[in-house]
Amino acid sequence: MSTHGRRSRLRHFFLPDGHRVHIAASPQEANELKHSLSRKYPDQEFHLYIHGSPEHVEALRKAHSHHEQRQRTLREKQPEVFDEFENVRLELDALSTELHMLTEHGVQLDANFSKYGYSAYLRTHDSPDQSSAASLNGDHSTPHEKRDWEAERHKGTTIRLWQRPIVRQYFHKGLLWRASTPEEVASFELFLDLLYVGIIAVIGDRASEDPTGLGLLRFCVTFIPGWKLWTDISLITSWFDSGTVRLVTRW
Repeated sequence: MSTHGRRSRLRHFFLPDGHRVHIAASPQEANELKHSLSRKYPDQEFHLYIHGSPEHVEALRKAHSHHEQRQRTLREKQPEVFDEFENVRLELDALSTELHMLTEHGVQLDANFSKYGYSAYLRTHDSPDQSSAASLNGDHSTPHEKRDWEAERHKGTTIRLWQRPIVRQYFHKGLLWRASTPEEVASFELFLDLLYVGIIAVIGDRASEDPTGLGLLRFCVTFIPGWKLWTDISLITSWFDSGTVRLVTRW
């Protein structure tokens, strides 16, 4: 069997009769793969299926049933060795996955961050809210420790007036990088959308009442600047997550 990465599709596997099954993503790729495999392995018989086709599913079921039977046979013959081998395999898979994530992800980040003088091997830390609150209140406990809420009620009031903008998405080297945290639409974004819809409704009604060249010109002069302003503001707000005034109160 052959895979490329943890989430990649299975490109080929073997049937119980020993024939190799190759998987193509599309009919075009199937034709190209058929010609290349025929030239490369002229004496070998193989099956070529399109990904997701009934033939592909049936071949997977046959191979799966065959390997399940082999697994049961091995467990019956050598149960102790089989269990130990399974534990070693699970540990090895977990370590290999973690190592793959660290090395491959680090290489990709280095390719992007080295341009700006940063390193991909970063250390994690608490969120700004937790770190700032801990520094102001003198609390350095971890989130897993039991906290004395009654004592914290008398530590005063914290007011956050400004928060550093956080980049939510950007283009770099032809790729769109987006934040992994869930995003919520801010109230001012909804207000801006409703205001833009209202402006379109008003100028659209006026243009329909005066269907002349002058009316069309008046509509364009009003619509184009408003549309440009609305798209620019929407784009900026989708790039940055800027926190407004916050009030954090502990009684």
